[in-house]
Amino acid sequence: MYNHIDINDCLINQTCLNVEDATQRDARCVEQLIITVVTDIARLLIAFMGANKRSRYPSNWNSIALDIKSKSDWRCTRCGMQCLRPTDKKEGLSRRERSIKTLVVHHWNYTPEDNRNENLAALCQGCHMLFHTRRRGNISPGQLSLW
Repeated sequence: MYNHIDINDCLINQTCLNVEDATQRDARCVEQLIITVVTDIARLLIAFMGANKRSRYPSNWNSIALDIKSKSDWRCTRCGMQCLRPTDKKEGLSRRERSIKTLVVHHWNYTPEDNRNENLAALCQGCHMLFHTRRRGNISPGQLSLW
């Protein structure tokens, strides 16, 4: 399973000069094995969480979202704030300012699989957060962070 560590080399069939050498060697090998297992589990979790979050959206989501944003003329349909277009210059804006002026697409029924035009709305980050914090919809930690 962990072919990048030769377990046989670490724990089996080793001859040592004394018990202290064997104990130190085995402790290093076990430590290396634990680090490898934990790292592999972390990679799997990260891959699963990323795939799981996006799996509810269609493969053409970016195109759908761009169309909804363009139809709103890059304005929030709730508060009317003019948001940044992809072609706008962002130099001089802080990360927070860019985030606040980012237009996102909201699903009125909180179902990412339902991409009918009447279910989608272009909202600024602040308005989008208001809808999700009241509804506690399909958000994941950090998804709606403004910073």
